[in-house]
Amino acid sequence: MPDAAVTDTNALLYFAAGPSRLLSRSAAAHFAACDAGSGALYVPAAVMWELAILVRVERADLGRSPRQFFADLFSNPSFQPRISRRNRSSMPANSGSRATRSMG
Repeated sequence: MPDAAVTDTNALLYFAAGPSRLLSRSAAAHFAACDAGSGALYVPAAVMWELAILVRVERADLGRSPRQFFADLFSNPSFQPRISRRNRSSMPANSGSRATRSMG
């Protein structure tokens, strides 16, 4: 199974902005692997909410609406929404015993 991680808002913003020195080497490598389809990155609902708020108050620019940004992001199966800890339906069935690391 590919490596799995959970992102935070800053890491996702840095990834969305393009190549960035603000991401650690390991985070940049993980985002690149996911972008290429060989990894798993979960995006918590709180990150989606916070990103939408940052765009709304003009503290972040995604170049498109948050709705379109996430539609584009989640069109790659390596990027998955993570709605809550109790709702594991968005997580692979065999990931329950494997801890995911945080990207942030």
